[in-house]
Amino acid sequence: MTRPGYILAELGRNFARSPLAAIGSILAVTLLLLLFDLFWIGALSSKQFLGKMVSGVTMEGFVSEEVPDSAVGTIGDVLADIPAVAEFIYISRDSARAELARLVGTDLLVGYDQVNPLPRSFVITLRDSLVTSERLREIDSILTATGKISDIYYNADRIVRSEQTRAIIRRAGLVLGGLIFLSALLNLTNSIRLSTRTRTVGLRQMRLLGAGKIFLSLPFLLEGFLLGGVSAALGWGAVFYWKDRLPLGDLALIVPPLQHIILACLAVACLGLISGYLGVRKAIR
Repeated sequence: MTRPGYILAELGRNFARSPLAAIGSILAVTLLLLLFDLFWIGALSSKQFLGKMVSGVTMEGFVSEEVPDSAVGTIGDVLADIPAVAEFIYISRDSARAELARLVGTDLLVGYDQVNPLPRSFVITLRDSLVTSERLREIDSILTATGKISDIYYNADRIVRSEQTRAIIRRAGLVLGGLIFLSALLNLTNSIRLSTRTRTVGLRQMRLLGAGKIFLSLPFLLEGFLLGGVSAALGWGAVFYWKDRLPLGDLALIVPPLQHIILACLAVACLGLISGYLGVRKAIR
């Protein structure tokens, strides 16, 4: 029998000797990975929701009363040089009066044509991809440093809450992912270790006859690779099966791109390779 033939035959015998153990290992690892897959989908969905929550963030800076109209243009030049600013609109006193009349349905400033008490301001819209609490404070500092802006208003709490939520999700993902992958590694390692117990004597005899460690361990490495890869694929298969069948209403689930899913399955399969080595190393010393 050729070497590839022996390796494949031994791989098949490993599954045939303890099929229930292999199936149990696949199911256990599949459930673990399914939990991680659901968390991944939830994290992506919440990220989109949080992105919508902070989209279209605006700031409004009010021009100081002592600044003449002829000097207001320099504030626009400062805003144009800030990368995070998508656009800005200058609201003159007359524009503010017209907007107030539109909102209340009547002109409340009749008789104040010469002395309009409404303030001038700049309404600033930020780029969604660049909205952070730190950048908002930076823009606040830049405008205040001009000496021509008296007050700046923006919803900082919403941005801070969004950032805190993202940080919590990120930390939870790291902890949960680490625990799940460690549990999967231990599960696969124990499964392969059980598989090697019935072959310990034979493996040692082959070592005495000159068989190399890599050659003897390959069937078990492939077993771990297949167990990990099949478990990961089954987990995502369950996700795609139920995704369109559950009554989610208006809730939109964001599934990772296919290439990311394939890379995740390959990562779990490589984790199976590691578990295969850990499971067989004592038997081939």
